[in-house]
Amino acid sequence: MDVTVRFIQPAIVVSLFGAALTLVPGKAAAQAFVYSVVFVCGTLAGPDEAPPGKEGPVKPANYATAINVHNFLGETIGFTKKAVIANPQGQQRGRISAKQEDRLKPDEALEIDCPDIVKLLAGAASDLKFIKGFVVVESKTELDVVAVSTARSVRPAGTAAGGIGFGIDVHYISPKKRP
Repeated sequence: MDVTVRFIQPAIVVSLFGAALTLVPGKAAAQAFVYSVVFVCGTLAGPDEAPPGKEGPVKPANYATAINVHNFLGETIGFTKKAVIANPQGQQRGRISAKQEDRLKPDEALEIDCPDIVKLLAGAASDLKFIKGFVVVESKTELDVVAVSTARSVRPAGTAAGGIGFGIDVHYISPKKRP
């Protein structure tokens, strides 16, 4: 019986100590909800068919992304947003914009589209004709975050051949929790 008490007692002490730490003012960090949303913006030109190793990051087309953020709660919510460029493997890592603060009143929504992403990256991106990466939205409460991506094929310069294709994709973004 004495052996059992020795094993249980330290576990109880550790549990109580951990609980006490979360109650100490100034010691507990507020949990954040992080939404990492992929974006693709701009036109990528080039041959539609290329051998492996010679293809671009995506097929030649004109791309646009719109990220919709909605406050479904009954109070005003503050959040931050930033853009992060994703460069191909083997290249220097992409730039990261400064965080920009924003607010939404109850049931308000806003859109972060390609022109907004370019504004976030102002002075941080070297080639804004075609960019891809992440918009990162971070808040202390949950939000509705939906990404709408579209692509339209482009005809090679100087040709009338080939049809124009169009695609749309909608993604509901689940938050990750950061302690």
